[in-house]
Amino acid sequence: MSMRKYFFVLIICFAMSSCGQRQDLYKIKSSYGSNSYSYHPEGSMLSFISGSGVKKTYLTLIDTKTRDVKKYHFKNYSMDGPHEIICSKNQAVVSAYYVEGYVYQYQLLVIDLASGQIRHDFLLPKGCRVIAVKKPDVSEHVLVLLQKGEKALLKEIDLLNFSMSDSELIGRFSINSATFLERVSSIILDVAKKDRRLLLIYDLNTKSVARSYSFKNELVDLKESMRAGFFYGLFQSPGDNKGEILEFNVAEKSYRSLIQLVGEMDTLLVLDKTLFVIGQDLDRAHEQKKYWLHPRDLFVIDSENSHITDTVDWSQRDGKFIGFNLERDEIYYAVVDNDDPALWLIQNQEKTLSKVYRSI
Repeated sequence: MSMRKYFFVLIICFAMSSCGQRQDLYKIKSSYGSNSYSYHPEGSMLSFISGSGVKKTYLTLIDTKTRDVKKYHFKNYSMDGPHEIICSKNQAVVSAYYVEGYVYQYQLLVIDLASGQIRHDFLLPKGCRVIAVKKPDVSEHVLVLLQKGEKALLKEIDLLNFSMSDSELIGRFSINSATFLERVSSIILDVAKKDRRLLLIYDLNTKSVARSYSFKNELVDLKESMRAGFFYGLFQSPGDNKGEILEFNVAEKSYRSLIQLVGEMDTLLVLDKTLFVIGQDLDRAHEQKKYWLHPRDLFVIDSENSHITDTVDWSQRDGKFIGFNLERDEIYYAVVDNDDPALWLIQNQEKTLSKVYRSI
């Protein structure tokens, strides 16, 4: 082989090896107003709703292995956030409203992701707002959590027969947020009731509230533990520069204070026995020209020994953790400010985490 041919082969091999390498920080642009970011471990998929208005909303799907991005848009429909991806059926259930002239109809769309077509649409009761849509592992049906006035309602969708159950009353309160626990058959509800803030554990088996907690502090984020029957709540003390993580035991209906933190809390991520928390450092000055930028710290916490093992300078942009891929050791983080909104795929390595401050 001549030197010229040998050199050419080397170039090709180098190019192929470089393309095969995984970037430790990978950016996927979104748009201002994008919402309902979700991670679906069973299909290694990320999803969110981008855009606003009838002509500009898209269901966006990202394959975390190939980095392929797919967008779905439907004429006369505005997708308003809550959705679920059922990877095993290659389907999505999306909350949307249909607009024709001055007529607005709130619906749930069943979308075939292979063809990009609407398979079925369910008309929602008048005055209802979709809080959450979820297909739990313990259920054959898709669960839909609704708010109608002061009533919290639950419906079930059968995707095999394209049927929807009657509304079931969960309680009389206003839901701020809802988190479905995958490892136990429960929904954690952050609710407002008669000027009180409550955290409720709703048992899907007994169809009743198994336990309620009352807290003065504000719930910022809530994530399920990798241990079945446990979850973590990140709280902020109102009017105070302090945060706290509580660990909840569903079976024992108890909780304990895990650790207290200094700063204004943003978001929480669970990585097996390690917790990541991002908090704004209010003692450091922020950039005056871009009011949405604030100095932030990443706290690395040992959940077993309840102490901070490391503190890393983080991006100044407003964002939140979406999920963690244990197999790929990859973190999913969404920047949601109005300057450079994006979804970031971050390798969970010390050298990569230290680059986030400068790169995001």
